[in-house]
Amino acid sequence: MAGNQNSGRLGNAAKMEYEDIPEFTEKCPRDLSKGAKAHWRKYVKLLTERKIIQNKDAQALKRLCVLQDLWEHCAKYVSKHGFTVVEHTDRGAEVIRERIESKLMKQHQAAIKDLEAKFGLTPKAGEGIKGWQQKKKRTSIRDQY
Repeated sequence: MAGNQNSGRLGNAAKMEYEDIPEFTEKCPRDLSKGAKAHWRKYVKLLTERKIIQNKDAQALKRLCVLQDLWEHCAKYVSKHGFTVVEHTDRGAEVIRERIESKLMKQHQAAIKDLEAKFGLTPKAGEGIKGWQQKKKRTSIRDQY
């Protein structure tokens, strides 16, 4: 049988290659902060082990690292000073407001969650992410069937 996988007659269609690891993963971008660089190294290691990072992911990965670093700075500030601040109006009334850092944390967290889902780093998103796509070498039209 020509199409039977066990027949050994598939030729080059059965040979697969993986794409190379993207070049941008070798060095951290210079414009990242020290904390963002640490996140860069962590995410690059994780994503290359899972074989799900590609050249087109460079900017998204950079955004993820910057957002993660900013979120951590906001989280440290909020844990030290609290989520709310008490302000006084012109008439002397006390008003309790949410700190801007707390609001920024929420915004960063939403953006981080979206980017992590893009890379398959959330449990639900990870189910549909496959490793690097295999390149098939086809020599003729018959190999497609």
